[in-house]
Amino acid sequence: IYDARGRFVVERVTPTWVVGTEFMIRRASNPEAIVSTDETWWGTLVLMHWRFAPRWGWTLRGDYLDRAMERTNGDTVQRTGAILTGPIFSITERLRLRAAYEFTIEDHRDTPGGPLLRDYQHVFGVGLSHEF
Repeated sequence: IYDARGRFVVERVTPTWVVGTEFMIRRASNPEAIVSTDETWWGTLVLMHWRFAPRWGWTLRGDYLDRAMERTNGDTVQRTGAILTGPIFSITERLRLRAAYEFTIEDHRDTPGGPLLRDYQHVFGVGLSHEF
């Protein structure tokens, strides 16, 4: 049984722009489970935030996550890609109000060796975020 993880982040911050990227990988194995599994997760995230006024900004984020599981009874796959965009209003230096639109595509194989299925999702949301 093991679980190994790695993460790499690059970010550039200016008074009006934040541009960043993150790469993540995880490898896990559990041969003693009822159905033994080997899992590999990897993903990436890209973020751009533009502050066009002292309290207003616009964020664009894209991320991708790939999960492959090798099991004793076959392989399963799950891939997710998402794009999120929307305005952000800074109520205080740490409290922000945001509105967002998110489009997600997910490919998944529910049964080992079965067909690869694709789901689409559109989400509109409003939320508060607080920086600690």
